[in-house]
Amino acid sequence: MRGYKCKCGFATVADRMRCPRCGKHMKLTYWPNRGKVLAYVRLGVFPKGGEFPMDLLMIEVEDGPKLACWTDLPFSKGDDITFVQLEDNYICSPQCEIKKVEHKVELSQVDRGEVDE
Repeated sequence: MRGYKCKCGFATVADRMRCPRCGKHMKLTYWPNRGKVLAYVRLGVFPKGGEFPMDLLMIEVEDGPKLACWTDLPFSKGDDITFVQLEDNYICSPQCEIKKVEHKVELSQVDRGEVDE
């Protein structure tokens, strides 16, 4: 994942050259698509371009920013997750098996509980 980070510690995925906290120049940075769940809410709404109701998570990217992330899977605070960016949204999964196919995200059958691990 691409974003910007300041020496003061502020990080964002927005295209910002100056830090909103201290005003200094921020450096282009890349982070892994992994993080931890900080909080979650069961919204039961359709995200833009979605086909079914999803929940919203607040995640903290490893050494990076905090992001809002959509999911249809159960999560708890502190869970490790992986995510993929789909247009303007981030989609979360507890596993690393995320495939981006024709502007849709397919979670593996194991993630959905359709098959035994």
